[in-house]
Amino acid sequence: MSRIVTIVRIAGTAECAPIRELAVEHARHEQSPTVIPLDWADRIAKLIHVGRLNLFVAMVSGNPVGYAALTSDVETWAALPYGHLDCLYVDEEYRDFGVGRLLMDAVIVYAQDQGFGELQWQTPAWNAKAIRFYDRLGGKRQAKQRFTLALRELVPEGQNENSLRNEASLSHDIAMEISRTSCPL
Repeated sequence: MSRIVTIVRIAGTAECAPIRELAVEHARHEQSPTVIPLDWADRIAKLIHVGRLNLFVAMVSGNPVGYAALTSDVETWAALPYGHLDCLYVDEEYRDFGVGRLLMDAVIVYAQDQGFGELQWQTPAWNAKAIRFYDRLGGKRQAKQRFTLALRELVPEGQNENSLRNEASLSHDIAMEISRTSCPL
């Protein structure tokens, strides 16, 4: 690839908007049922603003061609913070040119600057190309299964979060009543 790749750390909504299409492609590539919301850029910008997310973007000629999303978490057993690489995606046209490695290098440097002792991530078991990439990076595999549990759906248009909280509170009250009347094991 003769084009120059620049890695930038994103700060605001305007910068996030062009990344949404990459997120859509990424979800499709991973065969995820997740629907990327139309207000994704606003949501991501808010998470960046409050320090919950760092978004690194690979740019070629001013266009995004890949991204990496880094969050922080805590490894309970070690009682230490670590970086969680939530996403790493490179547009198919730009794979095998070192773009993924540039994104990982940017994430690694930033994570080290934050004092993280390690990075953790996962990739689908069927994604042999990504697994080879992570092996070459020196990543160590851990045999675990990933689980998700939806705690709430996205807020439908015309409904606000308070109405969902009221419904959730009612469900909690019902669950508490059930647990009070349940027989001990």
